[in-house]
Amino acid sequence: WMCVATRAYNDWITKTYLERSNRFQAVGLLPLRDPDEAVKELRRMVRELGMVGAMLPSTGLAYPLGAREYWPVYEEANRLGCCLGIHGGAHSGLGFDQLNIFSAIHALGHPVGMMISFASMLFNGVFDRFPDMRVGFMEGGVAWIFTMLERCDGSYRSQPSADSAIALKPGETVRQHIIQLIRNGQIFIGCEGDEPELAAAISV
Repeated sequence: WMCVATRAYNDWITKTYLERSNRFQAVGLLPLRDPDEAVKELRRMVRELGMVGAMLPSTGLAYPLGAREYWPVYEEANRLGCCLGIHGGAHSGLGFDQLNIFSAIHALGHPVGMMISFASMLFNGVFDRFPDMRVGFMEGGVAWIFTMLERCDGSYRSQPSADSAIALKPGETVRQHIIQLIRNGQIFIGCEGDEPELAAAISV
């Protein structure tokens, strides 16, 4: 059902938008609970349907996005040179289920989802292993990246993990590594033009 539903959505997006005007670009959906089928669908979306990549949920899957289970998808995205967008709208299981005001859930859910997927991919070496894959973290604002720069760097210095796969150069800090990944065009942070921390994020 999942495979059929994602294919149907991707076909609908293609017929409704991409075939109507070349001014449109699109990312499709993948059946990530079956990574082998997700690889096939990503290849079809990019090669046959003309999409630029796929959108992934930041959380809500069986494993965090840095898990090896999803590496075949990243390997295909790397080979295709396409993008993967990560969306922070999957809120269940993050400790927000009993919040009674949706504004609070929305405010926390998007950036927290971004941080979970970002940290998982960073420390599992996904960005280093697949350098031709471009990853956009969408609709979580820009302020969460400050938390990642501070916390990932500080935590790695104080609690270095022997099983971390992040590929730091000699003398390079995690903060410097993250900034370099952004400068390399491997990581993008989605933003709105009126975000109050946008200028600070650009300057960093």
